[in-house]
Parts: sequence; structure tokens; C-alpha cells
Amino acid sequence: MSDPAAASPHLARVPRRRAGRPSAQEATGLEQAVLHAALNEFRDMGFAGASIERIAHVAGVTRSAVYRRYGDKRQLLDHVLRLQIVQLEEQADAAILPSDDPLIALRRTAEAYCRFVISPTAIDLQRIVIWGAASRRREDMPVIPSLPETLMRQVDRRIALAQGADMLKPAPPDLWRTVLLRLVTEGPRWQALTSAEPWTEERIRADFDGMWDAFIAMAGN
Repeated sequence: MSDPAAASPHLARVPRRRAGRPSAQEATGLEQAVLHAALNEFRDMGFAGASIERIAHVAGVTRSAVYRRYGDKRQLLDHVLRLQIVQLEEQADAAILPSDDPLIALRRTAEAYCRFVISPTAIDLQRIVIWGAASRRREDMPVIPSLPETLMRQVDRRIALAQGADMLKPAPPDLWRTVLLRLVTEGPRWQALTSAEPWTEERIRADFDGMWDAFIAMAGN
């Protein structure tokens, strides 16, 4: 009999647990194993090609246990996406450092968002949705928020503060936010999605610095 995990050879199968009701610690570990296996399965196989049987096998649980906990394959994908987005938002929020200078604070916030969208997990999530959209109706696909609400509020508030300090030209904050975030993220996001070349710290820094300078040339006073 063929191994259900053969299509995802990089995933090590978790040994099945002992019989009986799992402890709280075991339940948490099993959930993490299922979600990790599901993320990799959806990333490697796309939505259409993903298999609940392989996910269960790799996670060391039964297929019926996955269905009981998460419902169907679409619900499992939605759960995986939501969880990963929350984790990425927390990482991006933690990267924002306080500053008395509103322009420095705005720069740090924009850089945190740039790092957010080109992180390996964010790129994996986008590939899952893009792959799925190629084989399903667009309206049925999950939507990945383009910008975490916390970061959006931070950017708008800091743009307004910089304008109040006469550091940026007068304009609606959401206009400058759109310009800034497209400048610092669209190129890196596209290259990260389509290129195997890794984003090194030096490369991230050089690209961000150049796009920030372009924004200041356009919006600065």
C-alpha cells in the first residue's frame, strides 16, 4: 500500500498517540500537528490537490478526527489562513518601535509591513490562495487581508502626525498610506512570489531604503 504522505515527502509523520481521551497538552499538540501538516499540504498541493487523508496521516490522527474538529477541507483551509494571519500580525506589530519623531515612526511602521508581506509564511499563504484561485471560482476562495488593521491605524496616525509637524505635504492620510505601502511592498512581494532568490537582510534594507527615499521625494515637505 502506498504511503498517504508520499506527495509531501518533506513532512515527517507524527506517531499516533495512545488510545483514550487526550490531555489538554496532548490536544494542543495534536491541533498544532494538524495545522502544520495542513499548511504544508495546501502549500505543496494547492486546495484542489490537498488531501485530508494525507494531512491526518502526517499529523498522526485519524481522518474522522480532522473532520470532527475542522469540518470539510474548505473550513480547514480557512482555519489555517486565519491562524497564520493572526501570528503574522503579532510579529509585525511587535516590530514597530516607539519614536518621538513622527517620520522615523512612520518609516519603522512601513518597514514592519514590508517585512510582514515578504515573510516566508505570508508568501506561502498567498501562493495557497493563488493556486486555489486557478482551479476554483474566485468568489469561493478565502481572502487574505492586504493590511492588518493595527498596522493600518498606525500608518494613518503617524502620517497625520508627520503632516502636523509639517514633514509631509497635506493630503488625506489614506492616500499617502496607499502610495507608501505600494512603493515599499509591491516589488518585494512580486519578486518573493516568483523568484527562488532569498530575501537577505542586506537586500531587504537596500530595497526598502530606496523606496522610502522615493516616497519622501514625492510626499515630503
